[in-house]
Amino acid sequence: MAKVVREWADLLPAEIETHVAQYPGREDRLAEAPARSMADLADALTPEVEKRLGVVWLTPATFVSSGFVPASTLPAPLRIVAEWNPATAAINAARKLFGNQAPGGSELVSTGWPATHSTYYAPLCSLAIMAVFVPLSIRAYRRAATS
Repeated sequence: MAKVVREWADLLPAEIETHVAQYPGREDRLAEAPARSMADLADALTPEVEKRLGVVWLTPATFVSSGFVPASTLPAPLRIVAEWNPATAAINAARKLFGNQAPGGSELVSTGWPATHSTYYAPLCSLAIMAVFVPLSIRAYRRAATS
């Protein structure tokens, strides 16, 4: 069955990511003892799922940005959030550096500092995020390593 699913994955567009889980007691894992309950199956998949959940927060961040529509078309409160959103900065910087236009071919009308200086703001956001989360990650790693 896993082979069939892998073949299906080859037929999908490259931007669609597939993950195949082959449980013990199936196909080439037939010699392994099968799981006795759904809880055992869930426990086996939990580490992989937890790795993928680390970037779930990025999805809403991209929707409140200028990635899909110009920030100037958003309602005032969302426009402010979108203009200062690090995703907007990265998107605008990439557009500027590659010579692309905003959705619909219109130029961004945003006049905020992040919109006009996106090539500076995007790396600053990255550095700020790293300044916060690298020490937290190191501390968590050290705690896990000593326990």
